[in-house]
Amino acid sequence: EFVGADFMQGAVSKIGPTSVTVANGTVLNADCVVVAIGGQYASGAIWKPTPDQTTKEERIAGFRSERERVKASRSVVIAGAGLAGVEVAGEIKSAYPDKKVTLVGTFLAGTSEGMRKRTKTAITKMGVILSDGRVNESEPGEDGKVTTSTGESIDADLVLNAAGFVFAGAELVDEALATDVTKRGQFNCRATLQLQSCDTVFCCGDIVAVPQGCYADVKGIAHAEATAKTVAANVVKVLSKASPLSDFKWSKKPITNPCMTALGTKVGIGDLGMPRFMSGIENKLCRTMKCKDYYMSLQAKHFGKGKTWD
Repeated sequence: EFVGADFMQGAVSKIGPTSVTVANGTVLNADCVVVAIGGQYASGAIWKPTPDQTTKEERIAGFRSERERVKASRSVVIAGAGLAGVEVAGEIKSAYPDKKVTLVGTFLAGTSEGMRKRTKTAITKMGVILSDGRVNESEPGEDGKVTTSTGESIDADLVLNAAGFVFAGAELVDEALATDVTKRGQFNCRATLQLQSCDTVFCCGDIVAVPQGCYADVKGIAHAEATAKTVAANVVKVLSKASPLSDFKWSKKPITNPCMTALGTKVGIGDLGMPRFMSGIENKLCRTMKCKDYYMSLQAKHFGKGKTWD
């Protein structure tokens, strides 16, 4: 609201070419619709709010409840060893050094070899146990264990899921847009980030299906910001009847940097594309910018600090 936009909180139940229907029945008509719903982990998100967390107070209570679950556990298994899973494992081990923390999955598959090597060294030094395969259970069995796809049995009081991203596009679009939804629930878009079959619906962030032979930034926020700039510019052009629209420039090779991984408040690994001998500087920048406050000292003004909150 601090930038002059109207804000409505609610769950979307239907997306059409020129309208969005909210779960309470309200229909919002528009000349253009922007879909930026992202995705979520199939068996529950670590950081995304649950349907009953609709206020700041409820969200804070949810975080505190999750923290108590972790605090009460002796052994925690994190399913998924991507950027999110690695950071969750590091944060837990940093806060609770005596807990057994096991990270299951393919370790940082979307990052550079140097980033993987340095992060693996740091997180194993902290005491996190790394395991291959995947975990299909959302909770430990009656014997207090989970079994990985490789057959390994791991003690677990708590399983946190950071794998198996799913998308809700197919559940939300009306029939007019159904042909643009992939089997995974993402949207097939033109280079302008308009749907293939609809000029008035744009998409940005993880909900956009990455074209074959192209790559998206593995950092969700960075990808969302990049696509949002193209979408915003093109929406303005459509509304003002200007042309031509701008194409989003997909990368033709994997985007491995810049990348920062926070493993608690004091341990951070950075890959900013610098020469190997400057890795110490990259790590220090990570500790300063991300580990300290997750970039809020740099980004707070963009979230309304000084206007809607102090």
